[in-house]
Amino acid sequence: MHPFTHFISDTHFSHANLLSYEPVRQQWGADIEAHDAALIAAWNARVPQDGHVLHLGDVCFGPVARVQWIRARLHGTFYVVKGNLDRGPKALAALGFVPLGRRHEFTDDRMDRVVCRHDPSKFTGVDVGTADVLLFGHLHSARLPADAVERMRGKGLCLSCEAIAGLSAPGPLTLDMVRALTGHSRR
Repeated sequence: MHPFTHFISDTHFSHANLLSYEPVRQQWGADIEAHDAALIAAWNARVPQDGHVLHLGDVCFGPVARVQWIRARLHGTFYVVKGNLDRGPKALAALGFVPLGRRHEFTDDRMDRVVCRHDPSKFTGVDVGTADVLLFGHLHSARLPADAVERMRGKGLCLSCEAIAGLSAPGPLTLDMVRALTGHSRR
């Protein structure tokens, strides 16, 4: 059984440039400090202190002290599937994260086999063929190309902040929210 209670991707804390190419984030704050404060508030409104968050990559930018400052304010144990912009596993662990590598798989009594990656183009044929759910990030507000949607056979769910912001506040989704969005709420 897995420990995860919440799921998210692409928080990009302290990544000021992101505000210029993902306009939805400007709704969360006019500058990166306000943006980060809004994300931290949304996170902590949903995640209890004893929660377990699976983050699908691209967590935080900036100097170590800034990353430590942000991590200290976020509730829960924080597991990270490495994104293309994340630090290495030793650095992530030193900053208070639990690194999981570039791919993570877990089984849940109601969702069956779940495969997680940051970049959806990295799912293998075996991942797609044997998983019940494919969780990913990386796309931000972009949509999967039609051929990728077809290849995933309707099993994929993007957890980038921009993708889930239309569903709720920009904080992590609960396990029940993920189940509902992937069609596994009645198992």
